[in-house]
Amino acid sequence: MSRTNAAYSFVRRHRLLSVSVGTLVLCAHAVAFGLTGSKFEIDGNQIEDPALPISIDWRPSTNSPLADLIQNVDCGLPGAHPGCSGSKDDAFKGGVKEADKVAFAFPGIPPKDDLTRLMVYTELPGAGQPDVFLNLAFERQSPSTLNGDANIDFEINHDKVLPGNDVPVRKVGDALVAFNYSSGGGTSTIYLMRWIDSAAPGAKCAITGNDQQNRCWGACQRILAEDPTEPLEPNCDPEPNPNPNPVASARVNTGPLAANATAPFDGSSLGPALQALQFGEMSINLSDAGLLTGCDAFSSGHIKSRASTSINSQLKDIIKPVDLNISLCKTIKIVKTDDDTPGNPLPGAKFSIYKNVGTTGNALSCTRAEDVDGKVAVGNCTTGPDGTCSVPGLPADEYCVFETEAPPGYDLASPQIQWVDATGVAPLFTVNFIDPRQHKVFVYVCHEGTDTLHPSTYKLDNSAEFDTLAASDLPNPALETLLCSLLDGDTGYRHGTTVKDLTVNIPATGH
Repeated sequence: MSRTNAAYSFVRRHRLLSVSVGTLVLCAHAVAFGLTGSKFEIDGNQIEDPALPISIDWRPSTNSPLADLIQNVDCGLPGAHPGCSGSKDDAFKGGVKEADKVAFAFPGIPPKDDLTRLMVYTELPGAGQPDVFLNLAFERQSPSTLNGDANIDFEINHDKVLPGNDVPVRKVGDALVAFNYSSGGGTSTIYLMRWIDSAAPGAKCAITGNDQQNRCWGACQRILAEDPTEPLEPNCDPEPNPNPNPVASARVNTGPLAANATAPFDGSSLGPALQALQFGEMSINLSDAGLLTGCDAFSSGHIKSRASTSINSQLKDIIKPVDLNISLCKTIKIVKTDDDTPGNPLPGAKFSIYKNVGTTGNALSCTRAEDVDGKVAVGNCTTGPDGTCSVPGLPADEYCVFETEAPPGYDLASPQIQWVDATGVAPLFTVNFIDPRQHKVFVYVCHEGTDTLHPSTYKLDNSAEFDTLAASDLPNPALETLLCSLLDGDTGYRHGTTVKDLTVNIPATGH
């Protein structure tokens, strides 16, 4: 491994975590500029390499902004987060560590610890690529004495920042990646931790504090140690030996980066000109690192600097969190129309979604309403004015979508229940239901001498009495004579005032 390029590697972790404290390892493959399956370049600069067949970098070779780039500038700088405290650079109050409640002050921050920008780019699953990659980059202040040493933490949270808060409220399963550059950027040590229940059997806390009772940063594994003499952090597991292929890579810039070769921000066409060792980047395969399981999702991420290589050392600077949309969850969208051509949206149709417990991969396991008897719905929804409704947050699986109630005036769809295979990489699956319109029956009685509607009543299937059509029901008075004239000749039924039974036969076809 080159000492000048400072290339770092994570190991693969098992996809399933035991309770919340297990540590585990799988395999992956790195390529020259990043990770296998990822299109993002991790090469110590920010400009896209046109020589690579498929590649992405922070500043595309076209000089156009990188689509879907998320970035945040440190407080006190142009383009800073609106949650900053005026024009001051928020920094951590002295003594605050990773598992403590957040407290800020505004002291002078050593330039090497003074972060200026965070950039995030997420690669979600696509054709032939089932994994989720999180690409992160940071920039920092650059005095003339800047060396390659840096101690950086990336925290990834399931929840977003609540109004009035500076950072998200942590929950079990949040992740912390702590990595250190030392020896001029040539030696690295990397740890991966989870926010765990410290009271759980077998729990080992690597970082404790006053943030939450019975919570700590644990399930800790050192996944890279380029200096074999460096002591292992307390309550952390060592890297596997031999070390399998990486699930992450990182680099710093070993030379200066011009303003036309860095990503712009704040509406500018140029980015900041950077000295050597002022920029660092990292790519993580979240899927293979075991950070995404089931219907897991991360919604927020932020970066912090530490005072020393110890993962339990004091925190220095922070760049406020950015919103992420990292999820393996699926959404089933239901589109409901009538049987017109084209179909009209139908509001008010009710649906339930059940996990398919029949024969997997077989639509015949969702063919009858009886197939869902005794099962518990994983989601319900009612179509809105546009005739659609959605059930989000579903793990990748097979589902039975069941129409439970049709809108008034419509029959249930046929089939009433449909099978949806939501095991693919797409996040959204759409299913269509068509409800046939029901027939309308109305009765009217005319006085033959005057061709006027005669108020009467009728019963249908021995129901309560209904009023026959009256002149006041018509939108146009001329329709009264028109309707009664239809009864001329042999059309209609003539009778006096006696009560007659009425039977109406409506064919099932010919709608």
